[in-house]
Amino acid sequence: MLLLGWLALPVRGVLLAVLPGPYLLVGGQAVAGISAAVFGVMLPLVAADLTRGTSHFNLCLGLLGVAVCVGAAISTTLAGWVADAAGVHVAFLSLALAGLAGAVLVWAAMPETASDETGASGLPEASA
Repeated sequence: MLLLGWLALPVRGVLLAVLPGPYLLVGGQAVAGISAAVFGVMLPLVAADLTRGTSHFNLCLGLLGVAVCVGAAISTTLAGWVADAAGVHVAFLSLALAGLAGAVLVWAAMPETASDETGASGLPEASA
C-alpha cells in the first residue's frame, strides 16, 4: 500500500504538467487524495513497525511528521524556483521525478516490498 501511495505522486506530477485547463486539473489533484489517504494510514503503521518492543511510538510518529513537513516545505520552495526559471510544466515534471525516486527508494529499501518465500504479494503461495 505504501508503494501505491508513492507511485501516485509521479502520476499526479505528470498529470498536472500535461493536463490543459483548470477543470481537468481537479482530476490530477484527485490522484493526490490517493497518496494522502495511503500516507495517513501507513505512517502510523510504519512507526509502530519501527518501534515495536520499545516505548518510542509517539517520538517516531512525531519525527515522521516533521520529515513530512520539511519535505513539503522544501519541495514547494524548489518547485517555485524551478517554475520561475523554467516554467510550471518543468516544475511539475521535477516533482514527478522526485516522487518516482521516492517510490523506487521505498521499493528497494523497505523489507516489506521485497519478494520472499511468501511470494511477491506478501501472501503465502498456494501449493499446487
